[in-house]
Parts: sequence; C-alpha cells; structure tokens
Amino acid sequence: MQLGASFLKSCRSSPSYKLFAITDPATGKCKPGMVKTIADDGTSVYLELFSLPSENVGSFLQQIPPPLGLGTVELEDGGSTIGFICEGYVAQGGPGIEDITHLGSWHEYLKSKTGP
Repeated sequence: MQLGASFLKSCRSSPSYKLFAITDPATGKCKPGMVKTIADDGTSVYLELFSLPSENVGSFLQQIPPPLGLGTVELEDGGSTIGFICEGYVAQGGPGIEDITHLGSWHEYLKSKTGP
C-alpha cells in the first residue's frame, strides 16, 4: 500500500538505545526493533526520517506488527521525533531475538547477512 511517505533526512539517535533483529517464528521475516536503555550500554543508532501525510497515519499504524510500535525517539542533536520503538521485553532476549547494537544500524545488519 502506498502511503505517500517522503524521505526527510538521515540522522542518529541519542546514544541510549539497543538495536535488535526480531524474527517472527510464524513467517520467518526479520525486522528491526529499538529499545531505549537506562544503563550505559546503549549506542547511537543510524536513522532515516520520513514525513507521512496525516490522512494516511491510521493506515500506517495498522501495518505495524507487535512488538513494534511508535513512540518518542531521542536524537543525537538533542531533539526528538516520533519513530519506531520496540516493547521492552525484547531487550531480555529469547528465541528469534538477536542483539545487533554493535552494528549501529539495520543497514549494517542486512549487509552482514548478505556479505559485502
């Protein structure tokens, strides 16, 4: 479904997030999940910001599967934005959950799976 999103810019989160690859056991599809941490073990994650027409927000929300959601994401420059976040239990790990924080971005994770 086309929702009319347009790319705004690339940036980074504040250095207080952990990034996970979450594999859905039913479908085998993998997606990123970002969890804010209160400990000093987070990192700054590469982000891409998009604009979405307000009339399409409802349709967009219906497409977001658990454990993902939307919430406030702190940016490296001190600002904040609404972005994808993940339910906190993901940070505890478990089947189908891989901590990929050390890679710093979803793009780097995908490259690590397909090679250079």
